[in-house]
Amino acid sequence: SVFSVCAVDGAGHVQRRQDLGREAFALWLAQVPAGTVVAMEACSGAHHWARRCLEYGLLPCLMAAQFVTPFRKSRTLKNDRNDAEAIATAARQGNMRFVPVKDIEQQARLA
Repeated sequence: SVFSVCAVDGAGHVQRRQDLGREAFALWLAQVPAGTVVAMEACSGAHHWARRCLEYGLLPCLMAAQFVTPFRKSRTLKNDRNDAEAIATAARQGNMRFVPVKDIEQQARLA
């Protein structure tokens, strides 16, 4: 798996774009300052990473894909990097609905 990271500052300006493998992503998360929001599209794997974020003192925000789509800059050019920026933008919206992080037992019941 490759994770497309789009880090933005408090004003929403992109500060970093990078594609990271699983191990590199885990190492990157461990270096992010505690209290930082980490937004992700909600999927079964996102819950694992959201739990890791909580372990590091980060604030995971999971969003359903249909709520992220309107924030994509290009309707025709869908790729992980564009999606990462759309997720970062969507997470900053005051009225965004987030998906609660599921623990391992909750995920197992849904499997």
